[in-house]
Amino acid sequence: MEQFIENDQKLVEKYHKRMQNGFLNIKNVQKHFSIAFLSNLNIKILSINNCRNIIPILTCGTTTELNLINCWFQDINGLCLENLEVLNLSENKLSSLNVNKFQKLRQLDMSKNELTDISFLKDLSSTIFVKLQLKYNKIKDIQILTSINSIKELDISYNYGIDINYLKFMVQLTYLNIARCGIQSFDVLKSLPNLEELDVSYNKNIDCKTLENQLKIIQFSAKGMKIENINKLLLFSYLSELNLSDNNDNNAIDQSIFQLSIQFTKLSFSNNNLNNISQINLINIQYLDLSYNEGIDLTPLNIMARLKHLNIRFCKIKDLFAIKDLTNLEELDIAYNRDIDISGLKMITKLVTLKCDNNNIQNIQVLKYLVCLKQLELAGNEICDITPLQHLTKLTKLYIRDCVIVDISPLESLINLEQIDIARNQIIHISSIMNIAKLAELYINNNKISCFKDIQDHLNFEQFIICGQYQPTSIEILLSNKMKLIFIKTTQLKEIRLKYNDMRIKCCYVKQKQSLQLQKLSICHTSLTNTVVSLFNSLSNFEQQQ
Repeated sequence: MEQFIENDQKLVEKYHKRMQNGFLNIKNVQKHFSIAFLSNLNIKILSINNCRNIIPILTCGTTTELNLINCWFQDINGLCLENLEVLNLSENKLSSLNVNKFQKLRQLDMSKNELTDISFLKDLSSTIFVKLQLKYNKIKDIQILTSINSIKELDISYNYGIDINYLKFMVQLTYLNIARCGIQSFDVLKSLPNLEELDVSYNKNIDCKTLENQLKIIQFSAKGMKIENINKLLLFSYLSELNLSDNNDNNAIDQSIFQLSIQFTKLSFSNNNLNNISQINLINIQYLDLSYNEGIDLTPLNIMARLKHLNIRFCKIKDLFAIKDLTNLEELDIAYNRDIDISGLKMITKLVTLKCDNNNIQNIQVLKYLVCLKQLELAGNEICDITPLQHLTKLTKLYIRDCVIVDISPLESLINLEQIDIARNQIIHISSIMNIAKLAELYINNNKISCFKDIQDHLNFEQFIICGQYQPTSIEILLSNKMKLIFIKTTQLKEIRLKYNDMRIKCCYVKQKQSLQLQKLSICHTSLTNTVVSLFNSLSNFEQQQ
């Protein structure tokens, strides 16, 4: 059973937990708050964010995966979980770790800590340990890693000035990320013949001659760099994914790359000052990112019959007629193209995801033809009439915040909606969406909703959250609603989120408590009385007994 409870940092008690099929997620746990209930749970995967007290974790002996993220730990040597296979300690203050206590460990993430000396890693198993992530530290010397000959995946990116020469002894590596390390020479890569994924982004430059032995490379990323002898990539017969984004200052995209484009299925040329792509062979490409290339000519895209994912946000595109024949497109991102004419979407009827935020759009009539859409993002437009959306019955996620919508009645026919974001509009009544049975997340803050009488099921509470026939699995009440009373009648509710409520919540009444399916309760930036906190605690205890 999943559970989730979160309070604002100003509150005395603040915790956030989630448990489902042996998975528990806890966030924002203050050091003075007890989470001793952990010792009684059979937890396989435990994730804890922003926690200050790990004592109860010491007893979770069944845990095989532990994520202690952003907890500011400086020392966790008291932690001893002999069955751990995956350990994530990212975003802490650790400078060392007693890994000798984790003999079954296969994966370790110590990114964003204060590591300078990693000699403590010598005690890692040299037979079963396969994945190590150490990005965003201050590591210079990685010689100790040569003794762990089982490592296949290594991420040491964002360790500026690190000496990568010892990588030549790690011939077993299949994945390597050395982005933004201040590397001057990549000659060491000649000694790594088994690499399949390589990221050298944001270093000074790279000569592709150093990659001549990398015949197994499938994915190559060299963002923000000057690239020499790019034609050497022609030797990579398996190379299918290439990312050369953010090279607008280096003139990295030369004509040589167009010679091998026929073999690619995924290309990323974001932010490269590209305006002419006519020489790229686009026949086999399924994923193409051309975002942040202002004024790019999209006409050559009309031959991309296999293209499924296209990103052209921030390109100052005026219309979409150049891509109207891309009938196999499933995902399209055209956000932040001001004053764009979207009528060209009419024939792209296989779209499953459309991102069209911040485009000054007023008329969305063309969207009625996109009947396969499951996710639609229209936030930050000038949309008032959403009638065309009533035809999109496959929609599961709809984001139309920051528009000028008043009437949301067209949404009542969208029976598959699970997430709705209609925040920051002019909406007064939300009764039209109250019978959407699959609704799991609802964002309604900053509207003109004066009360919830539309969904009160004839109750007398003016301040109200969930009851009666309104039975989504999740609801979020924000900002202007100023809840004082909580009444929970439905037994279907699995998640409640209260945020930014100015008035102190004084009462919480739960009908049929023993039947309540509440799994997730989030309370943020909201004042609670001890009575309400105790009630939430009792709900948690009850669920643990299930």
